[in-house]
This record gives sequence, C-alpha cells and structure tokens, in this order.
Amino acid sequence: MMDAPDLTLTAIKMIISLGVILIGIIAIYFVTKRLSVRSFQHRKGGYIDIIENKYIGVKKSLCLVRVPGSILVLGLSGDRINCLAEIDSEKEFVDKLQQRKLNPENRQKQNFKQYLAGVFPKKSEQ
Repeated sequence: MMDAPDLTLTAIKMIISLGVILIGIIAIYFVTKRLSVRSFQHRKGGYIDIIENKYIGVKKSLCLVRVPGSILVLGLSGDRINCLAEIDSEKEFVDKLQQRKLNPENRQKQNFKQYLAGVFPKKSEQ
C-alpha cells in the first residue's frame, strides 16, 4: 500500500517557498523605488528651479519657475502649460507684492484683472 504524504512537511515547504517569493517581491520594490528616486532627484547647479506650485482646481495649478534671468508664472492644466507672465526682476516683483500687502484698501477697489495688471506690468510699460 501507498503511504499518505506527510502534510506537515509539505505545508512547511509551501510556506518557506511563499516567504522566499514575498521577500523577493519586496526587495525588487525597494530597489526600483530607490533607483527611480535617484534618477529624478534635483541636481545641484541646475538651471531650472521650481519656486512654488499652488493647486487651484482639479488638474489645474499655478507654478512659479526660476530660470536664468527671469521668473515665469505658468498655468498648468491637464493637457496644457501656458506662460502667464514673465518677471524680469525678482526684487521689484517682491517689492510690489509687499506694497500691495501693506495697502489692503487698494486691493478691495480693484478687480482681479486690475490687480494682476499692477503686479505684472506689460512689456511696453517697463
């Protein structure tokens, strides 16, 4: 007659095999995660720097990006990137924002379009 297989030995082999497979999957996950982070890290001395990013809606945001010589205000949506304004002098821009914060009564009298026109003057006015 045939002997019945030893179930405890078979179960132990199955659990060990499953453990080895799970450890392998976890190891592959951490290695790929670490490699992807290294490849996308910000390199020091790069020419493009994202100053700030603010979400204003679903798949819509405003982004301040510093490039050599100017700062760009970008409008980002799901399928488009638009340059909304270009700031040539960071110091003048910060000074204008400080003045507007100190004079809140001027802000209340203006609509949003007028406010932006004051902060981002047209190229012909500069």
